[in-house]
Amino acid sequence: MNENLEDIARYKNILIISFAVLGAGCCIFAQDYLAVRGLTVVLLLLAFVTCETARGIPSLWRDALTGWAYVWILSALWLSVQPWRLRNWIGGSPPPKAASNPQPWAGLAWGVVVPPLG
Repeated sequence: MNENLEDIARYKNILIISFAVLGAGCCIFAQDYLAVRGLTVVLLLLAFVTCETARGIPSLWRDALTGWAYVWILSALWLSVQPWRLRNWIGGSPPPKAASNPQPWAGLAWGVVVPPLG
């Protein structure tokens, strides 16, 4: 796959300034849940780095890592739209029953699917 960025090269400076203004505006005008919004940015950056790193590796593990990166992307989108859900999930809502709690099962599934690195 040969990607060409010449189509948007003339807009590079405008985009960089726009993203900087957007980021500063979010910090000034959307002060609620800044930590959650920062987490969404970190998740999106991690997903980008993971997908870019796995791009050239011909392996089935590339698909697993790329799939996990897409889970990060969907989580970031969900948290950016509804940031109060993370607060409720951490401790603001009553704890779910142990059998219906998906966190341990998700961790167990990830541990079984992805072997230890090394």
